[in-house]
Amino acid sequence: KMSAEEELIHDATLSFVKGLENEIFMSSDRLTEKKKGALKSYLELLSVSLPPEWGLHILIDDLINRIDFVSKNIINLRAILRKHPPARNVWSPSCARSKNPFSCGLWKLLHITTLGVAEHKGGLNLIESGLADPSTRTFNPAEAAEVFRGYIHNFLGCDECRKHFLDKYDSCDFRRCDRLADDNHEDVSADDWKQLALWFWEVHNDVNVHVAAKKANFLQNSLNRKKFGDQNNYVVTQDREDEISVLFPSIEDCLVCFNDEGEWHENSVFEYLERTYWDTPDSKYDRLLTL
Repeated sequence: KMSAEEELIHDATLSFVKGLENEIFMSSDRLTEKKKGALKSYLELLSVSLPPEWGLHILIDDLINRIDFVSKNIINLRAILRKHPPARNVWSPSCARSKNPFSCGLWKLLHITTLGVAEHKGGLNLIESGLADPSTRTFNPAEAAEVFRGYIHNFLGCDECRKHFLDKYDSCDFRRCDRLADDNHEDVSADDWKQLALWFWEVHNDVNVHVAAKKANFLQNSLNRKKFGDQNNYVVTQDREDEISVLFPSIEDCLVCFNDEGEWHENSVFEYLERTYWDTPDSKYDRLLTL
């Protein structure tokens, strides 16, 4: 049985691999220069954001170093992926029980990445500590968010999910345009580094509410197609309580994440996200990700 940390690492890794395998070449035989750039930026962001202990870096480095080869066709991409197979080819129980295990693992991967931007200061900490070459590309929070946008715009297979994200992103929802620092990387404050993870947490909660509303509408439409006597007597409503129930963290999971007025306490939320997605892996987990 895998521990919670092992499940986190495994699910994020498997969704990363499956995303490359199934979504990069959905609409063309060869990536355009724009798409190749979007893929390379995504890989470079992961390279400086994921915990350095993860064996997944071997695959990421191989993909970056051979980006021209990989971008030519899906056969070349799969050839690289076959060299670095995941330890397991099924998601952990925590994702397998969800409706969409791939999305479950992808959410984990992206939360880890946004936290890694803060933990590694976009890569600066890795360079300063000697864990990364001085020529390594670094990202401020605004640049990292743009990389997410580029990847989702060009590659995410779910059309509705892609449109929903892009609409929110391009409308500067959740204060994106104000809160994500675009300063020189050395000038970004400690609090500013946290904002990418907090912004993405708000994006995730918005998606949860959106999905819950869709489920309520689907149920209502299903009931409307049925006759109960001479009329439809059942009405499905989504109220504020329904919306709150799908938000995370719940008050049961993180009481300190709420202030006395019931509003979010962002510093506590960030600490919750760290505990959930950024517990530093022990060396014993390397076996999961030695690809």
